[in-house]
Formats: sequence, C-alpha cells, structure tokens
Amino acid sequence: MSVQLRRGIALAAVVIAGSLLVSCSKEEPEPVPKPEGIDLEAAAEIGASGNGLWILDGVSAAGRVIDAMRAADGGTMTASVHEMIPVEQGDPLPGRNISVVSSTDGTNLQASFVVGDQTGELVIIGNDVWVKGNGAFTERIGAGDGTDEFVCMARGSTSIAEFETLAKPAEFLRSTLSGLEIGTLSPTEAEPDLQSLVLGVSAAPIGYVTVAAQGPPLPHQISAFDVTGSVEAQFTWGDVSEIQAPDGDASGCG
Repeated sequence: MSVQLRRGIALAAVVIAGSLLVSCSKEEPEPVPKPEGIDLEAAAEIGASGNGLWILDGVSAAGRVIDAMRAADGGTMTASVHEMIPVEQGDPLPGRNISVVSSTDGTNLQASFVVGDQTGELVIIGNDVWVKGNGAFTERIGAGDGTDEFVCMARGSTSIAEFETLAKPAEFLRSTLSGLEIGTLSPTEAEPDLQSLVLGVSAAPIGYVTVAAQGPPLPHQISAFDVTGSVEAQFTWGDVSEIQAPDGDASGCG
C-alpha cells in the first residue's frame, strides 16, 4: 500500500537564480560553474549552527531529511491517512482511514495500526517480526486467523514490508513525497529554528513538511491534502526505550 499523494495539478519547478563572476578584461572568461541545486546568496546567510537545508533544491533537501531520519538514534511517529476515491461525476467518495503509531530505537521497531477494517500490532527485532491483531490484519499479513497473542514470523514477506513502510518514519515520509515536486522555505524571524519543505507550487501548495533548521534536519510535522486524500503526521526525536521481544506469549522464534 502506498501513502503517496497523487495530484492532478501541475506544479512549477523552483528556480534558483545565481550570480556570475565576471572580470574587467575585454574578453569575458568562462563563468565559474555554480554547484547544482544550491542558492549561493542564501548560503552566505547561514549561521554557524544552521543546517542550510533551504539553500538546496527540493529533491536534494528531501533526501537530506530522509537521510537524517534514517541516521537518528530513535524517534516516534503518529500518523493518519484519509483516502478519497475519485468518481467520474461529483465529489470524491470517502475511502479508508489509516492510522499508525510507531517508535524505533534506531534499530528495532514497534507499531500499532488501524488500516480500514484491519487492526493490529507488530514488533520487529532483527529478522524476526511478532504480530497480533484481528482476523483481517493477521490474514493480510499471513499469520492466519486473528490472535490476541503475539505470533512470530520470519521477516521479508511483501505484506510485512508494506506495514514496515507505514511504520518506519523515514519510509513513511519517503513514500508520501514520492513523485511530488518540492520547494523549500527558509526560517523566519518568528521561528528561526524551523524551515519547511513545500509540497506544490507557491501559489497553491498542497502541504508542508516542517523541519529543524538547526542540527540534523529532522522533521517535526507533515500536513498535506489534495483530491485523493490527506496525510498528517507528527514526529519526535531522541532516546526511545529499548524495544524488546514480547514477553512469554511469543511463539515460534528463537
């Protein structure tokens, strides 16, 4: 399952203008190549502790954010996705509601889900995945009928990979941004510690990702909406208690 927003509107590319150095000689020398995707004028204004994400083009900036998320020692995510179903005539119809609450200690992962009529939990440690949930969830993930106790499975099935994508903050954001044109906004005087990735043209953006402007460019929040649905997510970063295998009632592992 993909949480990617598929938009029906055209987005303009962000164009960054750079200055060229010229000499006073009669023959103009070759212009000094400008690093691709970087606003050199904005770069001069970055403070000592600023991460300068806003001087990059949108795709490069988004890549830096996702890399920072993958490198983080731990964090949590609370996310919701509301799908809309396009119809030939009239307004789109409501689709599934999806909610995810997850935490990672930098290596392992635990998460709870509501995906339409599927409700469940998973814990991922190394190559082992413990799952429990209602019948719709466990059938989808390949664990048989619904169970109130954790059952351990080998990692790697397509269904588990889909739920991993939903639960891992970096993969959730990567899937959400996939295919979107992205711009950047620099910090403001009112909020100097925050900057934004803009999803859509400046005149009609469909959403924003709020990102730390100091230190690693870790996201705080994403909010996006278009005719195919909406995505909301909040992130926190820092130490998370070590994620361990479920006690006692886990079966089939080790």
